[in-house]
Amino acid sequence: TRTLPAPPGVPGTPVPVVPSTADVSWSWTPGSDAVSYRVYRASQTSELVASRAAPGFVVTGLGPNEPCGLVVRSVNPTDVSALSPPATAFTLAAVPTALAPTGVSSASIALSWGSGGNPEDTVFELQGSTDGAAYATVSTTTATALLLFPLPPATTYSFRLRAYNDDAVATGFSSIVTTGTRPAPPAVPASRVSSDPGSP
Repeated sequence: TRTLPAPPGVPGTPVPVVPSTADVSWSWTPGSDAVSYRVYRASQTSELVASRAAPGFVVTGLGPNEPCGLVVRSVNPTDVSALSPPATAFTLAAVPTALAPTGVSSASIALSWGSGGNPEDTVFELQGSTDGAAYATVSTTTATALLLFPLPPATTYSFRLRAYNDDAVATGFSSIVTTGTRPAPPAVPASRVSSDPGSP
């Protein structure tokens, strides 16, 4: 008589291993007595994504800063386990592109950039420097344009930009852009007022 193995144990919560801008690699702690695993979307657990012999799976074909949620269950000839706890991770954001000044005055600098293909809710961090060495955060925003005001006149600035995915993982920085405010306009001379009523 053949003895069937015990029902398989529930696998551990999936853990993201090596996300990129287009895929997420997952692994999980094996369930006891498991011989294979079924992978499902966390948002739709009735939809089988894949079957795997080993405790790991790579979700491909994603976009930048896109959520990816999984649950898994163990399988053996006796039965299937309950679903693991769900887990969600985001792909990395893409580095923003084409950072450039779009207008300058003696008191302001306007900048714009490309999203790099990131979704609209992606957070961008703009950093600025007046010496090209020490950078500080100027703004965090989900917009792709920014007006910096007020600024001192005749001042040179270097700017760089990066994005964060929804897991708060930062990209590398964009190319550095250097620009500056214009000199202050000349002061308007005061009108001369004479105390001599006979003078012209």
